[in-house]
Amino acid sequence: MGLPQTAKCPECGREIDHSEIVLHGWGRGRHEAIATAKPSRLLPVFLLSLIWPATQVIQFWFHWRLMVGLLLAAAAFQAFVLIFRRSNSDHPGLIQVRISERGCVQYDRLSGMSVTNELLRGHGWLIPLIVALGLIVALRFGQVEPFVFWIWLPLAVLFAGALWPPCRRFRIALSAAREGSIADLTAVYRALAP
Repeated sequence: MGLPQTAKCPECGREIDHSEIVLHGWGRGRHEAIATAKPSRLLPVFLLSLIWPATQVIQFWFHWRLMVGLLLAAAAFQAFVLIFRRSNSDHPGLIQVRISERGCVQYDRLSGMSVTNELLRGHGWLIPLIVALGLIVALRFGQVEPFVFWIWLPLAVLFAGALWPPCRRFRIALSAAREGSIADLTAVYRALAP
């Protein structure tokens, strides 16, 4: 906004493409969350987000009170992080939709990607591999039955192998993004929809 017709974008350095329409607004449907909901819908979305932790609390209350406390703390922490992210947004809306002749893409996070998200997308294949190593150690110390071990070890190894190619593609795309270009980085996280 406010740039002449032939200017370059200060964010990504590309020529301004007037065939692309950029809309700002709030998430709806499956894109509606605490971080992207319209202010008038924030309370219902927040209450709906507590349904899953509430069912887990009911299920585990009598056996694992520590697990219940950790689950509630994690749910509360996530809600506070998302509400804090809402308050620091300098955009007219909390999401951005870009429409062009190439397709349409919605960005739910305009402030950039989190380190946790980047680690999970780029190195998520290590999680099932760590689980497999944990199973080996647990078998060695007699903490897991051999029957359970031989069921879960191949599954963990196969899952790690299945996650490795998409993680590698993500790391390659991330390394190809230009330094400081939020548009390039968000394109790595969200593919265009025709």
